[in-house]
This record gives sequence, structure tokens and C-alpha cells, in this order.
Amino acid sequence: MSLLVQFLIVSILPLSLVGMAIYVWRQGPVSRRVGVWWTLSLLASAIWASSLLSAYLGIDVSVVVGYNWRIIGRYSLTLTGTLNLITALAFIWQAQPTLGRLPWLGFGLWLLAMALDPTIVPYSLPDVPLGGLVMRHFDWWAAVWVLSWAVPMATAWFYIERVTHHLPSSLYRNQINFWFLTTSLFLVGGGLALVRDRIGAQQVGAIILILASFIGTASITRTYLPDIQNLLRQFFFAAARSLLLFVTIWGGLVLLTRYMVSTANQTSLVVLASAVLTVAIFLFLSLTDALFRSLVMPAQAQAALALEQRLDLGSNLLPPTEMADLFVGWLQSHIPHEGSWVMTTADGPQGILLLQPCSSNSPKEAMSLTADSPLAAYFRQNNTPLTQQDIDSLTLFSRLNPAERAAVNNLARTLFMPVHASGRLVALVGLPAKTGDEPYSREEFHLLAEQAAKFGPLLVQAQALTVVQETNLHVFRQNRQLAQENRRLTELVALHRQFTALMAPGLRRPFNDLELQLVKLHGQPEAPPSNGPFAQVQHSATEARAMVDNLITVAGRLEKQTKFELAPVFMDAVIRSASKSLLAMAEARRNKIEFEVRGKLLPVLGDEQRLVEAMQQLLHNSLKYNKLNHYVQIICEMRGNEVRIQVVDFGVGIPPNRLDDIWQGLTKLEGESNDKRRRTRLGLALTRFIIQSHGGRIEVRSTYGSGSTFTIHLPALLDEE
Repeated sequence: MSLLVQFLIVSILPLSLVGMAIYVWRQGPVSRRVGVWWTLSLLASAIWASSLLSAYLGIDVSVVVGYNWRIIGRYSLTLTGTLNLITALAFIWQAQPTLGRLPWLGFGLWLLAMALDPTIVPYSLPDVPLGGLVMRHFDWWAAVWVLSWAVPMATAWFYIERVTHHLPSSLYRNQINFWFLTTSLFLVGGGLALVRDRIGAQQVGAIILILASFIGTASITRTYLPDIQNLLRQFFFAAARSLLLFVTIWGGLVLLTRYMVSTANQTSLVVLASAVLTVAIFLFLSLTDALFRSLVMPAQAQAALALEQRLDLGSNLLPPTEMADLFVGWLQSHIPHEGSWVMTTADGPQGILLLQPCSSNSPKEAMSLTADSPLAAYFRQNNTPLTQQDIDSLTLFSRLNPAERAAVNNLARTLFMPVHASGRLVALVGLPAKTGDEPYSREEFHLLAEQAAKFGPLLVQAQALTVVQETNLHVFRQNRQLAQENRRLTELVALHRQFTALMAPGLRRPFNDLELQLVKLHGQPEAPPSNGPFAQVQHSATEARAMVDNLITVAGRLEKQTKFELAPVFMDAVIRSASKSLLAMAEARRNKIEFEVRGKLLPVLGDEQRLVEAMQQLLHNSLKYNKLNHYVQIICEMRGNEVRIQVVDFGVGIPPNRLDDIWQGLTKLEGESNDKRRRTRLGLALTRFIIQSHGGRIEVRSTYGSGSTFTIHLPALLDEE
């Protein structure tokens, strides 16, 4: 290999480290402080890796430049030990403001090594005999130089190992495990890089440091890291599988090319050997897949069907509470713990996550998480367990507001498991510490996730069935109440008819007798006196008789509204029928009725006779108060899912203070100009009653002195109905 090729290969190392430093800040580290120290460590490693290029320059560069370049690289390498220690401490204690005094020891040894370096400060220390050995100046410098890197790196390794040993299985522990692997690789790679005058060892060390830097960069830029033991197991199994597959194929090819080429009937033998090789590869892949499932997957995965066996096909008919209690009981029988619970989840207004008790031992009070809560976001987006250690340690949850953090701490749970169904969060399982205060293992995490994935759809089915049952029960009760109310109203209408038929003749008879007696007493029925007590009595009797007749008439008209025959009705036909009945009145007042249908109309579900009566009353009112020699305009059109009818007149209008009174027909009386009788104004009140009885509404907009516009909205009968 030429020097140029080696130069190009080695130049990749510092460029890779610089690229990783840029990636850290483009991707965003888990903590700004961790990102700063890790970037400095990567840059220091890049400076050292670049100093390796001095062995492959092959160009005319000053010897002084190359010499100083190697010195800078030498101390950049030892500085990475202290920088890695600071990064590890900042990574482990992300929420703590100080890092302690451990980094100062590394900085002190690093500065002492530079002070002892005669290439930097040209002086010489006397030789010192030590245990039969003579310690020269170079020996003192070399020892301090190595220690300035080894002490902080060993401190970081032991510190991370101690922290990892006491952590339960969690996302936080996964991150610490990855950082422990990073530190271990840095120890190996840095140890090789410290070997002077061995460029091959330094190159191998540089490659190991690149791998360590890659793993460390992934550790500080990603929150959700897999379990490192499973990852390493899968990696080594894949490597071993690939190696065995390579050996199998290589052996088959050797057999074909070496022993079968010189034999007779080569074509048949090659086809047969190819078939045998294909079967061998197929069997090899099948056996390795089975071996992978038995070795890589946890043993508890074989018990994944236990929940389905316990929750048989009929158990989804259970209420959600019993379903949750059954799931909790199964968990307690397979994972040693007590006191787990299930809370169902629902989306509240403005993105709030609502947690409601479900199992019998759930918290008695519901709780909620805000829309921007990182805890709610994690539960919605992930189906992996989350420990209390994760909530307390990961910067992902540093934005959790104090109230929510206190509420979660009050739950006193060690582990939280979100339960999903069809990609939607449906429940949250809370587990306390295990019996004996042992941490939850990786296998138990996997078992919990497997069973939660099976429990979620069953819980959704149970909730849906409960909703259907409650809805059916509510509908049944409402139908029973409506039936009772309908029977009561039917009997009341029948009683009202009997009362009207009974009272109408009886109410008129006393007034007939009173008028007859007045005529007899006066003796002159043709010319009754215009004043005096007798005239006042006769006027009061006439007025009372008119009011009784009016009330009897109103009772008869109201009786017609007691029963509706509903059927599809087109409102343009209703309007034409109502307009035809009022043509005589319109001609008498020299008015014209203009009717316009805009677009295609949908029918409404209604009683045609009642709707015609409502339109007659409304048109009668508009014609009555419209100006002479003018017109009344009717516009009928679709507006969304409604039929809109506008009746526009250009009459005297309605004063603003009387807009609400026009609908109160049963409480208002008015006198006629000729006989001074007073009668109820039932027209508009009856119109509104009919329209609202059909599920519609009527509105009025009027300008006093310029006319009025009445607008009717009726729900259209859609095809789906």
C-alpha cells in the first residue's frame, strides 16, 4: 500500500470526528452542557487523529511544523481522558449544576505532563534512583503523561459501572449502558493510541476511538435507545450466522469447482449439487432462525399466549373493570409484585390527556396531563415501559411542570406501561416496586409489553360493548318514558275534545238567555238606548259573548294541531297551495304574490296540511300589512341541509319594541274597528308552533315603515334518512 493511499485512509479519521461534532449540534444533544463537553472531546480526538497524517505527508513541509503538530496531537489525546470524564459526569447527572472535583485532577495531571515535557520547556531533571531503577527525566514525563489520560478515563469507567450496577431496567439505564460501552472502547482505543513509535497500533486505536465516538454520539443525541445486551446479542448472532453461511457457501463452491469439474456427467452432477446446496442453505437458515428465537428472545416470550388463554373469547364480554382486574391478577401471578392498577385514558378538550380509574385498586381520583406535557407525549407515542427513574433523570421530562410531577410522584409507582390499540393510547398500567425491592428485568419488560399489546384491543372491545349496553339501556328508558308521555298526551287530547264539546254549548247558552231577557226588559229590541246602565250591561254581555266565541274558535283550531301525519313534502307545492287560497285577498288589496324557487329542493318530513296552514297564516299577515298596489315576495331555496323560505313584504313594518310580542298570540287581544269586538291574534303564534313542531325555526327582520322579512328554516330529508 502506497503512502498516498495510507494518507487518504488515515485522513478519514479526523474528518469523521469533526463530522460527528457537527452532527451533535444539528441533531440536538439531550443536554446542552453534555453536548458542549462531548463536542470538545470529539475535536480533541480529531486533532490527535490528524497528527497521524504527519507520517504520510510525502510533501515538502517544514520539520518544525510536523514536529509541533505531533506534540499538539499527543496532548490532545491525553486531554480526551479528562473531557470524557466531564462528559460522563454531566451525562449521568444532567440535572445537577456542578460536576464535583474529579475533573480538576485530570486537568492537573495534564498540565503537569506539559510542564515536565522537555520538548516544550527545555530543561533536564537529575536522575533519581528508585527501588533499584534509575528514573530519568523522560521516565517521569512518560508516567505523568500516561496517567493524565488513564486516571480520568479509569475514574469515568468505574463511576459509570457503579451507577449502572444500581439502576433498574429503564430507558435511562439503556443510555448509561451505551455510555459505559463508549467509555470501555475509549479505554481500549486510547491505550493503543498511547503506544509511541508504533504507527500501526495508533491506527488501530484510532479506528476503535472512531467506533467509540460513534456510539457516544448516538447516546447523547437519542433518548430512546434499545437494551444494549439484546443489541449486542443480536449483533454477534448475525455476525456468526453470516460467517457460518459464508463457510457453507464457500465449502459448496470448493466442492463444485475442485472435485466435480473433472468427473463425467458434469451437468447432472452440478445440478444435483446445486439442489443439495440450496436445501442445505434453506435448512441452515431455518435452524439459525430457531436458534435465534430461543437464544435472543427472552424465555418469557413463550408465555406470551398465556393472557389469551386466560382471557378467552368470551371474556371480552366482561365490563372494563373486571377485564382490568383480570389483567392485573395475571401480571401479579407472572411478575412478583403487589398493588398494580389500570387507568383508562381519553382525549380531553385542547389536547388534555385524561386518566380515569378502571381497575378496583386504581387511584380513586382521575388526573390529567396537559397537551404540551412530555409525559403525555411519551405515553401517546411509545409502547415501551417507563420507570420513575426515567422521569426523574431524563432531560426529556425536565419540562414537566411541578404539579404534574407531584401528581406522578403521589402515584408511588416504579413502572408505567402505556397500553395501545390501533395506534391509540387506551390505558396506563402502573406497577409498584417488585417484591424484595429487586429491579424489573429486561425479560419482564418484554413480557409486560407483549401482554399489554394483547390486553389493549380486548379492553377497547369491552369499553365499546359497555357503551353499547349503556346506550341501549338509555334508549330503552327514553322510549318507555316517551311511550308513557305519548299515552298521557293522547288521553289529555281526548279529554280536551270532550271538554270543548261539552263546554261550547254551555258557554253560549247563558249569553243567549241574557240577551233575550234584556230585550224583554227594554221592550224595544230595534232601538236600544246608547247610554245608561242598561246600555252598559248590554255592551258587557256582547263583549263577553264575543270573547267566548273567540275562545271556542281558538280551541277548535288548536285541536287540529294535536296530531301530525308525517310524510315527505316539497315546500314549493305547499307554498303554491297556500298562495292559491289567498289570491282573493291579494286581489282585494291590489297586491301580487311573487314566488321564486332557486335551484333544486329536497323534501322535508312533515304534515302537508299543517304546513299549508302555517304558510297561509304567514302570507295572510304579510298581505294584511303590506302597502296597496305592491307585492309580496317569496323565495324558496336550499341552504346546507335546510330548506329556507323567505317571505318579504313592503308594508308598515314592526316597531323594534314589538318584535318579541308578535309571537304571543294567546296573550294579546285587539279590537275591530266596526263592532269594537276584540279577538285573539293566533296567526303568527300558530305558524311558529307548526314550524318548530317540524324541527325548524322562524325568524323575523323588520325595518319600521319599510316592511318585514320572515325567514323559515326546515331540516331537509336527506337520502340517507
